[in-house]
Amino acid sequence: MLPCWKRCPNGCFCFGTISIFVIVGKTRLLISSTVLAFLILFQPVHAQFVNTLLSQKPKPRVTKAEMESDSAHYIDKPNTYRDKRTNMVHSVWTEFDKYKSNNAKDSSYIMYSCMKVSSKTWSKAQRISHFAGDCSNSDRTPKSDNPCVGSGGEIYVCWAGPKGLSFQRSLDTGKTWLPEEKIVNNLVNGWDQTVDGLRASGIPRMACVNEGGDFPGRIYITWSCEKNGPKNKDVFLVYSDDQGENWTEPILVTYRPNHKEQFSPGISIQPGSGHVYLSYFDMQNYPTGKLADLYLAVSENGGLKYNYFKLNEYPILLDSSIVSVRGLAFVPRSNDVKAVWGQTNENNMLSIYSARITDSSIVAYVKADSVAEMQVKRSFKFDKKISIDYSLPQEAKVTAILTKPLESGFETLIAKNIPARKGTNNLIIDTKSHGLVKGNYVLTFYYNGRNSFVWITQE
Repeated sequence: MLPCWKRCPNGCFCFGTISIFVIVGKTRLLISSTVLAFLILFQPVHAQFVNTLLSQKPKPRVTKAEMESDSAHYIDKPNTYRDKRTNMVHSVWTEFDKYKSNNAKDSSYIMYSCMKVSSKTWSKAQRISHFAGDCSNSDRTPKSDNPCVGSGGEIYVCWAGPKGLSFQRSLDTGKTWLPEEKIVNNLVNGWDQTVDGLRASGIPRMACVNEGGDFPGRIYITWSCEKNGPKNKDVFLVYSDDQGENWTEPILVTYRPNHKEQFSPGISIQPGSGHVYLSYFDMQNYPTGKLADLYLAVSENGGLKYNYFKLNEYPILLDSSIVSVRGLAFVPRSNDVKAVWGQTNENNMLSIYSARITDSSIVAYVKADSVAEMQVKRSFKFDKKISIDYSLPQEAKVTAILTKPLESGFETLIAKNIPARKGTNNLIIDTKSHGLVKGNYVLTFYYNGRNSFVWITQE
């Protein structure tokens, strides 16, 4: 434990008035080296779950006219959920008075409709958002996720919009709704996000516990936003145990001290256990560039503490066409979860992969990960020259970067792709030559498709 940090409940550390959730126990992260050449980029990395290629086709191309259509009336693609218990289909969407209009009189709003599968007839659409948005199709336009349905047929809807993270509910199967949506939390810099020049999405996702578990009836909402810095997106989660009347403070799911981007989360609840499964794109394993991985965060205690697993065998080269291609599903009559995602390959093809996560594959993952990890002391005192010994299970090219734990904009390159042998190695940081003043830092090592970090403290 670091002398300048105080341990708090639920595995967090406090520095001043700021709490951050850190990875503990068996939580290990597997990553890929930051190599931009395709011949190296698409080499597999270690200790991943088996990836199955489902389909492969050229990336879809959307014309500018299709993206910026100025139709007189425009409706987003509906987000739909089918409740198998009642055989009802519930659908929500954003509707515009006039798409891309700059006229202050034109608005956008969230609409709802439902259908009994046997009748194949949709109900009359209802507006369920009291506060209107604009028609820019950006942060001030409300954007919704799929609705979810509670065990008693309650319908829950969330969206991002000009008021922030918003929530609506119907307790009578869609007949009536709250007169005004509840504002759950603010969304720093909105849902229309950019990641290294690529458009991404911070639209909130929702799930509820409706099939047993330790937290029956609990509603979860997850999203990504720039609360911790404009180039430091993180994934957050809130939950409610009283049908959305009250919500927790945001729980930070994805803190890593190198301040890389984590974004575009998805969420699902395991039937029976009620365990929370979150998937999201994560750039924490790469010093530079548009590379990311798909991570799975699993919580067995209601969303407070997580174990983390990297799902992709090959690094994901980020592209706006794949960021939304992601899903989680639970295999019937088992505790297994199946993840599905998209990524491009060296031939610029869009490939759809899946991975099945079982209890045995998690055990194998953790074992293989621990063997491949760097061995290094976790805390060093700041000095004129800081000597760090570290041991590697195999030779590697090592990159080392300094960051500050509470300043996402600070980054200093210490070493880039230096050769390191199997066994003991040494890195010396000349703090004066790097212009470093006495303080608290984090040194992150990138090597052999993964990273490790150590603390450098002023005391």
